[in-house]
Amino acid sequence: GLRFQLGDKVLAYSGDTVWTDTLPNLARGADLFVCDAYTHEQATAQHLDYATLKERFTELGPKQLVLTHLGQAFLDKLGEGERLEFEVAEDGLKVTF
Repeated sequence: GLRFQLGDKVLAYSGDTVWTDTLPNLARGADLFVCDAYTHEQATAQHLDYATLKERFTELGPKQLVLTHLGQAFLDKLGEGERLEFEVAEDGLKVTF
């Protein structure tokens, strides 16, 4: 992952990852954490899933979380009306933090 300080704001980015004990250190206190969430709830060998992020959000501790790198099955689920607790990144998204 990457963590940047931009003036008085902190931006963190997970990259492709599974859950690791270093993720809370990366995300904690960040004004914006952009995080991999390839599947809705199925664990994979290379990516996080939404269910884990939702369950462990307080452990991560960012002020705002935006999901990125959603797989096609997850996108299809969203197309069926699935509601999420976190914003999903899409082309042209503008985030204020």
